[in-house]
Amino acid sequence: MKIALIGGTHGNEPVGIEVMRLFERSNQNYENTYQCFLGNPKALELGKRYVDSDLNRCVGSTGIRKGYEKERVHELQSQISGSFDFAIDLHTTTSNMGLTVVLTNTHENSQKAAVFLKSMFPEIKIIEEDRLDDDSPHINRLCPSGVIIEVGPVANNVLKADLVLKTYWMVESLLNFDFSEGKPAEPTEIYKQYKTVGYPEGEGWYVHPEIEGRDFVEVSQGHPCFINIHGDEILLEEDEPCYPFFINEAAYLEKDCAFILARKVKVFSRVKS
Repeated sequence: MKIALIGGTHGNEPVGIEVMRLFERSNQNYENTYQCFLGNPKALELGKRYVDSDLNRCVGSTGIRKGYEKERVHELQSQISGSFDFAIDLHTTTSNMGLTVVLTNTHENSQKAAVFLKSMFPEIKIIEEDRLDDDSPHINRLCPSGVIIEVGPVANNVLKADLVLKTYWMVESLLNFDFSEGKPAEPTEIYKQYKTVGYPEGEGWYVHPEIEGRDFVEVSQGHPCFINIHGDEILLEEDEPCYPFFINEAAYLEKDCAFILARKVKVFSRVKS
């Protein structure tokens, strides 16, 4: 298996960049071959998430490509697409999400990799996005299969030793993983994304302290979601129990995203071989 290891898709997430550079300098041999790619060099130089448009939303027919990132995604496409089988894209979050593996496609190898990582690191949460395969705009879609590794919490532009180590171990495990093994056993739980919750209209609303920092903790109808300075609350209206994550993620403020909701399921979406 030929693996593209991508760090710095967002220039203010140095944990992934550090891990990518550690492997770039490594002389160790693994089961799979790999090559390292610095996703967004100019954003890294500026210490910003992106320059003109989010590089991790630039791919495919749904991607939005502007300015520098439009040029950069074409460069990465020419270097990666058709030459690599699997992509590992490294990210961090300011939300209290711990270790997560995000699936943006239904390829069997992606699902195998997620199940394997959870078997090695039981604390991992597996997230399956609501837009998969050709509908996904994420950079790891430059390969037929792949995963996003998302770890946190950590502030932007900050290196955190435990997250560097854990990300390194996760990547190393995948570099030694035998993708030719049989079909994956279904994991005990997958968090299937289904809804993005924006901030209430008007100023002065905040994510409620009762869900702040409680990513992947079950909430149900009537649970407080937002509060203002007067103590007024806005309550959750979902009919079924759900699990918020990316709660108060700093990068998502510009997208008017307070958190994302998922439901817990036990099967992946259809497999695309």
